[in-house]
Amino acid sequence: MYYLFRFASRVLPWIPRRLAYACGSMLGLLIWLLAKKARMQATKNILHVLGTHVQETRVGRKKLRRVVQGMFISNVYNYLELFTLQSRSPEELLRTMELRDEEHLQAALAQGKGAIIFVPHMGPFDYTIQYMGIKGYDVTVPVEHLKDQRLLELTLELRKSHGIHYLPVAGSTSMRTIIQNLRENKVVLIAADRAIEGKSVEVNFFGAPARLPIGPVRLAQRTGAPLVGAICYRTPQLVAVGQWVPLSLEMTGEQRADIDCMMQSFIGKMEDIIRGHPEQWIAFAPIWLEDSENAS
Repeated sequence: MYYLFRFASRVLPWIPRRLAYACGSMLGLLIWLLAKKARMQATKNILHVLGTHVQETRVGRKKLRRVVQGMFISNVYNYLELFTLQSRSPEELLRTMELRDEEHLQAALAQGKGAIIFVPHMGPFDYTIQYMGIKGYDVTVPVEHLKDQRLLELTLELRKSHGIHYLPVAGSTSMRTIIQNLRENKVVLIAADRAIEGKSVEVNFFGAPARLPIGPVRLAQRTGAPLVGAICYRTPQLVAVGQWVPLSLEMTGEQRADIDCMMQSFIGKMEDIIRGHPEQWIAFAPIWLEDSENAS
């Protein structure tokens, strides 16, 4: 996999953008067709979002298939964007991006305690992160370890091209770094739609029990840093659209101090973000408890 990534990062920047995306669409559909296990899991995940009733009609079944196909295509697009990040200038990236409601991020930072951005694995999230770096925000992104250290280093090298800091999660040391960054009024961005590293809790997610990370909420309570959600999706014209969604700043002090209240609001925002563009949600692993138990 490492050599494939390395080859792609050197070749894809030379391919015209439109051609690369056209090939990416065909590759995504081919993977959808061949990767039966991933297709089945993606379908199980998205049924929680769309509702099982979508299978009851022909129109609903067509919608379900189209959304799952979109998930595979969006995943391929993400890799295309990753492999070409270094070759694209800040000006070129900004021309293909549209970020809305930035005042919510600025209002969070105006509190002087940093800002915790939470996102699902959805849409062109690499572009949203790069936007913040280009605009001068000091951003740190905790990332999980990979078995192949070379692959992790290559991926981080590509993503650091516009000044973003990536922090491999490694116990208390990385947590101290995150807390210090927030104390310095910097931004920490956390992918929060699945439990990978750290503590998680059982919650109702789209109406069914799932395990999701509690870290963003506890970190916000511990440091006082506001929580801000980020929506990220692609338009049919391949414009990367981002939008900031306030959470903590809409709540009273009493609500922010209540872990259950904060978690419910956090989950609600996550559901709204995913529900808006489910075909761009990158969800190919078990998330809900019933699926995890069946997979084991």
